[in-house]
Amino acid sequence: LYWAAWLRGWGFEIALIDCLDRGHPSLGDAAPKSTWSNTGKYRRERFDPQPEIPARFGLPFNRHGISPAAFEAELEAFERRFGGPPGAVVVGSRMTYWSHGVADSIARCRARWGSAAPIALGGIYATLLPGHARRHSGADIVFEGQAFESFPRWLRERFPARAVTTHLGMAAG
Repeated sequence: LYWAAWLRGWGFEIALIDCLDRGHPSLGDAAPKSTWSNTGKYRRERFDPQPEIPARFGLPFNRHGISPAAFEAELEAFERRFGGPPGAVVVGSRMTYWSHGVADSIARCRARWGSAAPIALGGIYATLLPGHARRHSGADIVFEGQAFESFPRWLRERFPARAVTTHLGMAAG
């Protein structure tokens, strides 16, 4: 989220899709309750197909956050709002074991926009398992750590003479 704030400060227009929003409108009455400190559980559903290792041990593997249908609806709403694909998609992930959900989200963006919107991945997963993220996420570029130098450099290369209205889609989860 701090990158979203910085990007706004640099003149980018941001559309954030918070895949872990416990109060997302698509959840309706099924929205998990938050504690007094705004923490709590996330909506979850069985991830299909089940990854090999959890399946081998009979352990359920779940997707956390909004549903794939809700995510697709958010991507469609972005297109309606901005009249087309974003200039880039920036994805962040908090947990390494949510890498399947990250790859699924990236695949959905790629299926919708192809190469029209380059996809960048950062966050804890990208930092702790950068090789895995490069091989399995589907992102065009993976940023490790805080990326205070590499991410702005990538933006300058991608948008050398950008208009203030460049639209970036950000998915966090």
